[in-house]
Amino acid sequence: MMTLEQLGQRHSVRSFSPEPLPDSILRSLKAEITDINTHEAGMHFQLVVNDDSAFRGFRKSYGFFSNPRNYIAAVVDKSYPCTLRKAGYFAEQLVMKSVELGLGTCFVGGTFDAASVPVQIRADWKILFVVLLGYAEKDKKRAMDRIITKIIHRKEPDWKAFYVDKGISLDEALIKQPALETALKALLTAPSALNKRPVRLTLDSDNKIVAFLPESAKDREIDLGIAIWNLEAAVGDVLRFPHDECEETYQPAEHQ
Repeated sequence: MMTLEQLGQRHSVRSFSPEPLPDSILRSLKAEITDINTHEAGMHFQLVVNDDSAFRGFRKSYGFFSNPRNYIAAVVDKSYPCTLRKAGYFAEQLVMKSVELGLGTCFVGGTFDAASVPVQIRADWKILFVVLLGYAEKDKKRAMDRIITKIIHRKEPDWKAFYVDKGISLDEALIKQPALETALKALLTAPSALNKRPVRLTLDSDNKIVAFLPESAKDREIDLGIAIWNLEAAVGDVLRFPHDECEETYQPAEHQ
């Protein structure tokens, strides 16, 4: 289990120090990645160190990142069920491991050249996204960082807005399941593409908290997986996982 304060320690970093990552940190990350790839069908995460070729000269990422040389590539075999959701879930596990190790991170979806990512790719495998990591650059905050941060955090939403009344009002749901408030606040700490935060929560008839995507955001499975990791870390066994079809290949990790 994790506190909201612990979950809130993660924030997107776009300017990284050129300082190389110590071998001890690389070993820890590689061990975590190996464990995921070994036990989770369809997951083939790979660590890239000291290589910026996927970002060098790529017009979409110009000005967005400084020293993007270290990252985890979310490589998956999409022939397995629920790979997008699982990729988001286990990427967030790796992100929080990186934060624990003192690193800054940033999910990157489309602003990199997938063909230039130096990882092993087989016929059915695909790079869904990468997670940049490294030491945050402390001496300066670039203008682009300030602009992007201002845009995506113009107004932080109220945690109550992420609850959907499916026959139980929020006030009633908070009485029936006191952990719901923590879950809703944990949802706000989860990274999301363009800070859209499409995941919503409701309460079922057994007073379990259910995470789901509304019809307008059914294609945001990666975001759902990321959110589920945070929710599981925050509220544990009062969360009902919305993916029965994934039971054979998806076993949520235990949080320390």
